[in-house]
Amino acid sequence: TIYLVSIALVSLAAGYALDWIYRTWQVSPAVTFGHASGFVPEPVKVGSAVILLGLLARSLWRVPVPDEWIRLRDWLAALTGVRLTAARLRAMTAIGLAALYLGSGVFTVQPGEVGLRTRFGRVADGQLAPGLHARLPWPVEDHLVVQTDRVRRIEVGFRSAEPKDTAARGFGHQALTLVGPGFPAPPSGAISFWYQKEKVADESLLLTGDENIIDVAFTAQYQVKDPVAFIYNVADADAIVRNVTIAALRAALATMTVDAIYTTERDEVERRVVQDVQRTLDLYGAGVRMVALSLLSVHAPEQVHAAFRDVASAQEDRILIVDRATTFAQEAVNLAEGDAAAMLESARAFKDQKILEAEGDALAFSLREKEYRRAPDLTRFRLQIEALEEILPAAQKILRPGVADVKDFDLWLLQPPGTKKGP
Repeated sequence: TIYLVSIALVSLAAGYALDWIYRTWQVSPAVTFGHASGFVPEPVKVGSAVILLGLLARSLWRVPVPDEWIRLRDWLAALTGVRLTAARLRAMTAIGLAALYLGSGVFTVQPGEVGLRTRFGRVADGQLAPGLHARLPWPVEDHLVVQTDRVRRIEVGFRSAEPKDTAARGFGHQALTLVGPGFPAPPSGAISFWYQKEKVADESLLLTGDENIIDVAFTAQYQVKDPVAFIYNVADADAIVRNVTIAALRAALATMTVDAIYTTERDEVERRVVQDVQRTLDLYGAGVRMVALSLLSVHAPEQVHAAFRDVASAQEDRILIVDRATTFAQEAVNLAEGDAAAMLESARAFKDQKILEAEGDALAFSLREKEYRRAPDLTRFRLQIEALEEILPAAQKILRPGVADVKDFDLWLLQPPGTKKGP
């Protein structure tokens, strides 16, 4: 009873002391935990368990055994024929502690993870496949588990409110943040952005090749390809990937115009940055494989966004006017080409007609010439008659014969061949 009361009094005193410290320094502790198993190192877990079991054993040794336990011991002795003595109890306790100590070396590697087994801090096996594994207990050997299939994501130019997982299960923890007048929060440089996101202006403003400033927000995805290098060569993988990606993006944008970045070159920028970042990370030995880079937002800064919108509208109007003029010119050219084609076809038809008429006239002349050679007088008379038949119907004719010829008047314009000519 005195032991339990003393524990309660010490706990209350410690709580009151901690409250007094918070009120005096005006401090509000805020801490963010990742996985519970990853916050406390493995040696602390094992040591705490051993100390707790030792304290329990010492308490049982100093405190008289309750009557209930004595009756339970007698019942078990009658049932099994083995009496539980103090020596046997100490032996069983020692065996249990040894089993717990040895059992601390048994661990599992889940699918999508790779385990690392270390011996006195040096990597003994860096490619443990998913499944059940065993190692020597601490402090001889230890283990780490790294998620290699998970695609990790970093945000550049903004920060979302979603919590992030730790890089390796069972390794590392996040720091304690103290907020209050005595411990002012560090300036984040973040302003309101989208909905549950915070924009980081120090990362988002970049310079293009034509000396224009653009506001960029993007995400980069990467995976762990070498767990050993990822754990031991890189202290903060997110930070190094973020810094290398920003540097590569600045180098890429410095060679392009702002119009190309806004319109046609975004895919090229993403592809080029991924290649440059992967090359740099391999040079650093970071053990990271870049998966993708996504440009989420690329636009002018807020201060000049309205002016850029006006410029974009003017460019769209110019494109619209040019398209209309091009359409009108194309229609005019098509109409002119159609008229020219029609005129050419008409000229070809007229030419063919004239050629056929000339060929017909030539053939008719040849036939007349043959007939003329055969019967010149008759042919000449026929031609004259045909000419008069063609000319006289359209001419006004007045005939005024003499008085002596009126009685038996007979008009002959031409005398047929072989007839006697009259007066």
